[in-house]
Amino acid sequence: MTTTSLPPDTTGSRRTAAVGLTSCIALAAVYLLALTLHLGSAPVTTNAEERCVDIVRDMEARHDWIVPKRDGEVWLNKPPLVYWIGSLSASLAGRSSLGALRAPSALAAALLLLLTGIWARSLRHHRLALGSMLLLMLMVEMWSRGRELTVEMVLALCCNAALVLFDRIHHLGERRLLPAWALAVALAVATKATMAILVIGLPICVSVWNRHRRSGRAPPVSRWAWAGAAVALGLSWYVVVLWVVPGSWDLFRNALLLPLGVETPGGPAVHSARHYEPWYMASAFLLNGAAPVSLLLPVVVWRAVRTRMWAHDERMRFVAVIVCSLLVAFSILPQKRPHYLLSTMPALAVLCADSLVAAYAHRRAWIGWLQPLLLVALVALGVISTAACAFWFGVARDGGTGVTVAVMIAGCVAWGCACWLVARRRLLACGLVVAAVWTACLLTYYGDIHVWRSRIREGVAHEQPGYTEEHWHALRHRYPLLLGSFEPPTHAHRDIAHARKGARG
Repeated sequence: MTTTSLPPDTTGSRRTAAVGLTSCIALAAVYLLALTLHLGSAPVTTNAEERCVDIVRDMEARHDWIVPKRDGEVWLNKPPLVYWIGSLSASLAGRSSLGALRAPSALAAALLLLLTGIWARSLRHHRLALGSMLLLMLMVEMWSRGRELTVEMVLALCCNAALVLFDRIHHLGERRLLPAWALAVALAVATKATMAILVIGLPICVSVWNRHRRSGRAPPVSRWAWAGAAVALGLSWYVVVLWVVPGSWDLFRNALLLPLGVETPGGPAVHSARHYEPWYMASAFLLNGAAPVSLLLPVVVWRAVRTRMWAHDERMRFVAVIVCSLLVAFSILPQKRPHYLLSTMPALAVLCADSLVAAYAHRRAWIGWLQPLLLVALVALGVISTAACAFWFGVARDGGTGVTVAVMIAGCVAWGCACWLVARRRLLACGLVVAAVWTACLLTYYGDIHVWRSRIREGVAHEQPGYTEEHWHALRHRYPLLLGSFEPPTHAHRDIAHARKGARG
């Protein structure tokens, strides 16, 4: 009698994968909804966003989609992809309001979060995916850049899409993804050419060199051909501008040399991008932008040492190469800004999540001495955040005693649950509670406090419902230390700001 072997039952694994993907999509959707809360309420407060808003509205007025202009002057410091996306968003919304213009950045942030989850899920499992997405959601820079019209969030999405696709092509041999990879590279170059080439090219070159050094294998010629075609497509706008705009070659040359510290006479587009910082500021930017997740960097270092930089996992090593190579590059380059490292934060979130999973597996070795430290930290954070929210909603927003008491009770319950979970050594559940509370705090700040602060400083607070000058004047007089940043700039500070803005073009 013959027996027929049955195929393995994959129903459970497929169901688990489907649930994991659904969870990632749901988390990205919740994040997008949170980002869009009062998205168009805060006025424009940064020079970068002010330039983008002016250029997009100028494009819509002139119907010239090739040559960006601001106040009648040619503005060629960046390719126009983000301006096109902003114009498309304004057209779909029916008007070029701040909310419509900022919507593409919020959508790009949510897509970047989902991309990070999909990437982490392919590296390990859906638990790592959810952990990476939660950690990325907690980073301050993801909220600030996701709520403003600048090129940074779209650039981070395109660059990370190119890096994720390269990971699958290079380490899993999925050559069918080469056209999608080339498209992602082209879109990144069309967003911010020099930055995209560095962010995508450096980790890829390091990874290719490392494989060639160990195995002697070089990438096929076809991959270099796809890379060349992608870069050429992304740079095609520059060719058109060189043809139609006299003197554009000098502007492009100056902008290309500027990150290397070489300043040559040029137009306002060059001067607007001059921002040199000391070498150690790149590390400070990463710590600040990834806060509070950057507090987990010691755990990542512990994991890197134990695994010898993920020596037995090429794909995780590539994730580490992205963070390390770009951090070193921006430390060497004299020109740097905080948002330059935004593209490294998805990879950093994956590393932190992987390190936390490994540390949790060895929790018996260190939970004894870490437990009191966690309890002290949670109590301190709970007191500060609860008091701040109670003051804002109860006193500053004039909610009354009832609102103050309600916020304090809610804060005490949330942070009390976190402390109780730590005492019971249920660290995973505690992490979820802390993540939810921190997200609520970020939502409170960017969705409400930041809106009021910006409008008061810009002198348009009377447009806010419930604003009374007497109330806020009394608050600033009574709590000068707490509400000092709400003070409108003095005339001297405004003159200096206008002078700097004029010097930048």
